[in-house]
Amino acid sequence: MAFELINHIKTLPGWFYAGHAEEATFDVTLPPEELPGMSWFADKITGALIEAAAGEGEILDTKVYYDTASWYDCKYRVIVVGHGSPVAWATVIAIALVVVGIFIIAWILHQVTDKPYLGIGLVGLGLGVGAFGIAHLIKSIRPKKAE
Repeated sequence: MAFELINHIKTLPGWFYAGHAEEATFDVTLPPEELPGMSWFADKITGALIEAAAGEGEILDTKVYYDTASWYDCKYRVIVVGHGSPVAWATVIAIALVVVGIFIIAWILHQVTDKPYLGIGLVGLGLGVGAFGIAHLIKSIRPKKAE
């Protein structure tokens, strides 16, 4: 992988901070950038990752890399360095996944309609329960043979 730095933001606290900091690295793989709107989509995803991290602590430095070696898809690496008490990266990742999931669903979803649906398994289950009930009823009302 040959990552090329495409965006680097160092915040004012990042210039003067000295102490313990956490670094989170997110790798995002998207369809080829030749598809219409893919660069906009990539900007939204990387921005959402950075905003999610900013909500958990103070951001010191962010870097966004693009993989120039990949020809069949777009690979981005987002590195966020921050500090807090401490920055809860598990929460950042969960929020980022929700945001990314919403964007992906909105991107691939074409139409939502309401329609009645009855699964064939439910019909088979109903027929089986009905047959069992009828067999039990016949067995219970049939007179017993005298021995």
